[in-house]
Amino acid sequence: MFGLHGTLEDTEPSSYRLYPIDGSGVGEPVEVAASHWDWDDFQHGHHSVHTSWWGNYPLLVDKIIDPRSGGVTPVPWDTSSHVFLGALDNDTALLLKVPPYQDGDGAAAEGPIIAVNRQMQETWRTNEAYVLASFDPARPDVLIGYRSSRTRAGGDRGTITPHLIDITTGATTATLTPLVEPSERGIILATDGVVVVTTVLGHPAQARAFGWDGALQWEQTGQYARIVFDGVPSVDVVQRSLTSLNGATAVVAENGVALVQNGDGTFSRRGDTGGTGPSLNLGNDNTFSGGRYEVDFTVLADGSAAVYWAGRGSSVSLVDASTGRPVQDIPSAVLLSRVVGGLSWVVDGRQYASSLPDVQASSLGDPGHLLVMEKKGATFCTTCYVPA
Repeated sequence: MFGLHGTLEDTEPSSYRLYPIDGSGVGEPVEVAASHWDWDDFQHGHHSVHTSWWGNYPLLVDKIIDPRSGGVTPVPWDTSSHVFLGALDNDTALLLKVPPYQDGDGAAAEGPIIAVNRQMQETWRTNEAYVLASFDPARPDVLIGYRSSRTRAGGDRGTITPHLIDITTGATTATLTPLVEPSERGIILATDGVVVVTTVLGHPAQARAFGWDGALQWEQTGQYARIVFDGVPSVDVVQRSLTSLNGATAVVAENGVALVQNGDGTFSRRGDTGGTGPSLNLGNDNTFSGGRYEVDFTVLADGSAAVYWAGRGSSVSLVDASTGRPVQDIPSAVLLSRVVGGLSWVVDGRQYASSLPDVQASSLGDPGHLLVMEKKGATFCTTCYVPA
């Protein structure tokens, strides 16, 4: 993890500290000089990569940090024409050859996906060009590329089509259901496949599940716009959840346990047997307005509890879903590993989770560990919580 060296009054830090973390705790930090970056580098989105990892090496705003020495070197690719997708392993990075910043005028840039080593030598590149790509380092066997095309059928509309790509060769292994843009777009990444959700305004959504070989496993229709999945469930859990929660507002854990929103804005736990738990107050920002569903909490993988952060100056709370009672309350804290961003993404007013075409959902570490940053005077202290 990264730690800023300095106080809250510092406009620009003089250095960073890189702390190694393992099961036994926090190791001795390595000092990294902040002079390797201009402070303005952090203020705009024109970089190829902001914060990520290449194997054991942290990446920070287009620079590679040596975790042993604190040395800093530029990434080996042209940062004005490539977007970093993630690392397949300690030696291989995935890049989408498009400019990281586009002004929005005209058609979106497209280019091949390329696998390169640390000397920028190519291992493979795709034959097709893509406008977007999705790769999660927590699932390094899954790479999805999105191709765009224009059609005049029913008007001047475009489609974006997800493709499953072999991570060893770059070959296309399956072509999935095209999505008409901008009115529809949604993909749910599962452990054993993907579920593509398409929606036409005024009509029920259609969900189609595909295995990694591209074979259609099932399809069904319903009202799914307010159902989000926290984590990566199985295709079977997705199907059962969409069926039982059709028309509901709910957040579903990886095992299928759901927190369903009540009429007063609270949530109640609903298990596979259909029983419901007590009302849970999980903040005031869990709303569906103007076609946009915003959730300000995350549910644990087994659905046993929820974690939420009410905002600046407030506390991080862990609430038992079966009793409604707080298990842990940490004042003046920020939840570093909260997955609200990866929990539910909105694109053009339609929202499905866990992954969407124009975002990359990255794991923030071991899901069995919770990182919380607590304010201590003018500085912050980071604490790691594990299950009792």
